[in-house]
Amino acid sequence: MSRVSRPNGQATFGDERTIPMIHDYYLQLDRALPLGVEMVLSFAAGVEEVAFTIDDRSTVSPAVHVNQLGFRPDDTGKVAMLSEWRGAAGGVTYADGTTFEVIDTATGATVASGITARRTGTDDEYGKGDLTGSEVHEADFSQVSAPGRYQVCFQAIGCSESFAISADSTWRRAAVAVARAAYHQRSGTALGQPYTAVARPRPFHPDDGTVFQQTTLTMIDDPTDVGRDDRFDEYPTHTTGDTRTDAWGGHFDAGDWNSRIQHLAYLGMALDLVRLYPDTFADLDLDLPESGDDIPDLIDEGLWDLDLYRRLQNGDGGVPGNVDQGRFGDDGESSWDNSIGVYVFAPDVWSTYAYAATAAQAAVVLAAYDADLGQEYADSARRAMEWAESEWAAAVVSADEDLRLEVGEQRAVAAASMLALTGDDAWNDVFGDASTIDDAPLDLLDCDGPQCSAAWIYARLDPSVARADWQANAVESIVRNADAALAGQATTAFAWVIERPDIPVVWGLGPSIPHGVGLLRAYVLTGDQRYRTAMVRAASFSLGANPLNTSFATGLGTNPARFPLIGDSIEQGLPVWPGTFQYGIHDLRVSSDDDWVDEFVLAPAGVQPDAADTPLLWSWYDLGTLPMMNEFTFSQSHAVALWTLGVLAAT
Repeated sequence: MSRVSRPNGQATFGDERTIPMIHDYYLQLDRALPLGVEMVLSFAAGVEEVAFTIDDRSTVSPAVHVNQLGFRPDDTGKVAMLSEWRGAAGGVTYADGTTFEVIDTATGATVASGITARRTGTDDEYGKGDLTGSEVHEADFSQVSAPGRYQVCFQAIGCSESFAISADSTWRRAAVAVARAAYHQRSGTALGQPYTAVARPRPFHPDDGTVFQQTTLTMIDDPTDVGRDDRFDEYPTHTTGDTRTDAWGGHFDAGDWNSRIQHLAYLGMALDLVRLYPDTFADLDLDLPESGDDIPDLIDEGLWDLDLYRRLQNGDGGVPGNVDQGRFGDDGESSWDNSIGVYVFAPDVWSTYAYAATAAQAAVVLAAYDADLGQEYADSARRAMEWAESEWAAAVVSADEDLRLEVGEQRAVAAASMLALTGDDAWNDVFGDASTIDDAPLDLLDCDGPQCSAAWIYARLDPSVARADWQANAVESIVRNADAALAGQATTAFAWVIERPDIPVVWGLGPSIPHGVGLLRAYVLTGDQRYRTAMVRAASFSLGANPLNTSFATGLGTNPARFPLIGDSIEQGLPVWPGTFQYGIHDLRVSSDDDWVDEFVLAPAGVQPDAADTPLLWSWYDLGTLPMMNEFTFSQSHAVALWTLGVLAAT
């Protein structure tokens, strides 16, 4: 016998914290149990007997892993995995070529059958070693296309959770859930009927007494960490004495009640989806306060961030990059009831380029839906670019190399966006100065970063305004990135994808979030189905086809994440809404800063095996106060998921 014990949520009683646990016991028997016969498991005194029957055409087995939401009928890449790790007893060995069937849950009929192929090969996933602790066998049932509900069942073993094959209740449902989850992250507005059952008073609004203090700090003060926030000790000593009444709005991250310029990434993804797939997204009703206006709801949600920064734009065009809380919330505090000071950053060139890029993209797309508003954003983008270009020439060129690189990459995104907006060839010159794509294709580090975004925007320009060789280099850069992702995916047993293979799987950089922005950008540019199929498989991992049989999105799947780090839920009991992807799998062995997790949380709760002895793809615990696993950010989680799931929904 072996045991795997894991926490599942957190409850507090009086002054003593207790952590609920789930214990999985594995019994190695000397013979196979008969199928279809009632068996009885007996225990020592004090534990009731358990009667059970194993039916390998219906009984759910924890060894069978599948996307718990399901697939579109025409998806390729419909797979289930067979694998089980038993803690100290190690992995289970299964015969190569194990028989499986796909069962229609409504009729019990077998609609397809086949044999598995073993996935484990090098035992070195992304160069990081054996991350599963067990063999993994794959059952491909891509030929099943009739709408319905199904299970994948393995002879003498058991079945997966049931899942749908449907055009509307799979990827589309997931994308809508992510967009609705974004609405629940809004700052500066109350939540409630008729738009949601979640009742939350309005947080961080000047009419309710919140004071937004202006500071002299910027997002580029630290050239080695551009975009840094949580500079709590610095805020009180860098105030100007001025206050702002227009700094409300934007979206929160998980446990942070701030609104950062990075959150504009969500609007960028939404604009792309509407522009590429208007039949799917232009009329999509998300039941928002803005629903019914001329603008697609998907864009309306993202404008909640862009409008914040348009209000904060200075008369000379400069844009700040953050509205930050002065500390984290204390026990019992909520986003709408706290004593936290709020501070507004000063404009900087990096933030202003980021704003100009998104405002220009919004102006292009909104021309078809609200021309007047589109023109306002176009004018605002031009003023932002004029200020940023002046600042670039005056200061940043002679600045630290790290800063020049960070700002230069963002400058390239902005220049490509302005070229798309205006068609003015002068922006080609700026783009060529800011990017090296004019010389050769780039080896992109990741594909939701600024280098990739600049290449993506330039690759999709009207050929009449782009320079042909640069555009070819941009396309090739994205294709190279996608090919590298395919090669990385081929090393994995569970067919997952990460955007940055060179860094540890920590803080949401692993496969729990459906990474693959670059894969689907290459698919859009080339039409090559290999990239889309790879994303189907990668997103399936995030939605349940993983060793933990967990969907890392709240409210999606049979066994979703249930305890995200949402301060208002933990401290005030606010319900957890669907559609939020958590950081998920995190390697606790990378940093000594994480030692407290095992010492003060996991070990005292009785977690077994120790975190250090747990394969990486099991290294996640559904415990809301572990930020490295259960936190999320609006740009990293919601924006990435919206794009990947949205493209799968529309294609």
